[in-house]
Amino acid sequence: PMPVTISSTNDQINSEFYIDNASNDGIFIDGYTVTLVAEHAVECGGLYHIKLAIGDGSDTALESIVVLEQGSFESNAVVEVSLSTDVGVFYEDAVIYEDCGLATMTFTRPIETIIEVEEMVIISYLGEATNGVDFTQIPDTVVFPPFETEVTFTIDAFLDGLAEGPETVIMEILNLAACNGGGLTTYFEFIIDDFPDPLVLEGYDSEICAGDTLTITPIISGGYGNFDFDWSPGDMDTYEVDVSPDLTTTYFLTVSDTCGIPDVSAQFEVEVQEFPELSVTIDQGDIEMSCGESVNLTATVTGGDGMYSDWYWYAQDGTNLWGWENTLWFSTWTGATEVWVDVEDGCGFVASDMINVTLDIPALIVDVDETLSVLCNASFTVNPEVSGGEEPYWYNWYVNGLWSDWNESFTYSTSEDVTLTVDVSDNCGQTVSTDIEVTVDSPEINIVLEDEMVGSCIYLFEIEPDVTDGSGGFTYQWVLDGDIIGSSASLDFQSDIDALIQLNVNDQCGQSAADQIQITIENPPLVIDLGEDIDASCIDNT
Repeated sequence: PMPVTISSTNDQINSEFYIDNASNDGIFIDGYTVTLVAEHAVECGGLYHIKLAIGDGSDTALESIVVLEQGSFESNAVVEVSLSTDVGVFYEDAVIYEDCGLATMTFTRPIETIIEVEEMVIISYLGEATNGVDFTQIPDTVVFPPFETEVTFTIDAFLDGLAEGPETVIMEILNLAACNGGGLTTYFEFIIDDFPDPLVLEGYDSEICAGDTLTITPIISGGYGNFDFDWSPGDMDTYEVDVSPDLTTTYFLTVSDTCGIPDVSAQFEVEVQEFPELSVTIDQGDIEMSCGESVNLTATVTGGDGMYSDWYWYAQDGTNLWGWENTLWFSTWTGATEVWVDVEDGCGFVASDMINVTLDIPALIVDVDETLSVLCNASFTVNPEVSGGEEPYWYNWYVNGLWSDWNESFTYSTSEDVTLTVDVSDNCGQTVSTDIEVTVDSPEINIVLEDEMVGSCIYLFEIEPDVTDGSGGFTYQWVLDGDIIGSSASLDFQSDIDALIQLNVNDQCGQSAADQIQITIENPPLVIDLGEDIDASCIDNT
């Protein structure tokens, strides 16, 4: 087998397996394979491990994705068995207690089977508990009538007065329809027990910050699992509760069960921690800076719980200034006129401070026309006039947002409207960005073509139009009675009847023009000259 990679499956190699999706239509990825099917012969009922190797290590541009169809790992399905009790809802273990509640056992046949056909499983019972003695008799065959998907039984564990401890029930289920009728054995197990462990409820103490919310989750073990909860204060009856006290508060919980289990209680103290208000100050205050100057800024934080983190230094527009905890190396090159800092304490409270930055720098001025009209595909040059700031100046040119050049001037040609952007930076870190809207003007095409040409049926008409203006890159189409008869700049034509020929011309910028020429056939008359009359007489002079 060949690994599927962008090198082995693309629009050139094994292209029948590749879908080119450059427009990202429907799926946000440039290309992907058709649905591929992986198959392997298996033995029915065997255990297999499926391993997929996905690699994306050779580049940073192309993504690797494997999409698996839901439910596509097919196998011969078997009857599923589930057990639920009406008392042990808190626990997931399949346990039935003697003389406490009932259980419901549900047999569900797989949706892959033919539902119109009757299906049957055969059950053998193993383990310590005895079917029909320790619990309600369950039949040794379960039949699914046509169109029925579930069969249920109600089970009661009988009180026998014996301290037997947990007894297992192991059901060996022969699925007759599995493996194409070859049969497949599966197992289901549950437990019959005398009574549960004693119900135990544990409380604990917690600390929260003022204004925070805490979820109290009681620690419960033992019991049947059919619990009711009674919280106070608050009169709440759920397993978990969310609390947000203003002051330190003790919460009380009583848990009751069923089948004679005594109630249990516990308490949960929630201590509300009070701290001074969180505050942060940039030590240097407002600053004034000259061209190219830098300074180390520091911040002092007070209050809160003392666990300070998530320091964030940023400019007035939210740009990250990349500080380190409570320090920031700041330069005029950032161009920021405000410096902000945020800090968070362990309680999640956030404090901020801001200083103003005055830049004692001559303003950088960029003078350039912000609108420009050009001829289609004609070369043009933009020369911005830059003054102020401090030399040297640096330039970056963009076309519709994509970087294109770094020269002082920019030469370009285009057949469609575009937005040019020039970013000019100086030695002080100032940057001025200017957009130039370029509008393309496409001149009309002019065609000069004779109105009519006259000749005989054997005459070869050499039709040579004069095509001017437009944007060049002309294409030609000569049409006679709806049929294209030529595609060159000129046409050699011969006919024995009159003809009206149309010339269509298109340029590289989308302009088009048309003109017609009439071809008239005039054939000269046919003249026969037999010469002068001839006198003749019979040879016998009669």
